[in-house]
Amino acid sequence: MKGRHYIGILVCLIIMACKKTNPNYDKTILNGNWLRINSSDARSDSMVVYIATGDSAIITFVPAGSNFVLQQQKWRNIRAVVESGDFQFLDLSADGDFWKAFIRMESETELKIRSSEYPNAPGGVQTWVKL
Repeated sequence: MKGRHYIGILVCLIIMACKKTNPNYDKTILNGNWLRINSSDARSDSMVVYIATGDSAIITFVPAGSNFVLQQQKWRNIRAVVESGDFQFLDLSADGDFWKAFIRMESETELKIRSSEYPNAPGGVQTWVKL
């Protein structure tokens, strides 16, 4: 009897450990205009991107001195994840390459981006606020 009790507890723990949790936010929370307020590459701070319904963001404003241009696709393949942030996506870097990155929602109006491949590179860490 005692052995069955322990086996039952063990089975419950295994099931709970294997169950994947849901992301904290639905992807629609990203829809709208976002302003980059701080990053490890100040040349592009004050950039604005727009996300319509979909999985990408288009640049709608770039400051002078930035390596980006209007109407470039800045973010693409945005998808919800649980493992290392609220969303995973590809972020256009200043050198023109797309790098895997994660979005962590600080709130419904603020997000932090961290490059998974080059977090210490210019732009590897960014803070954005919703306009």
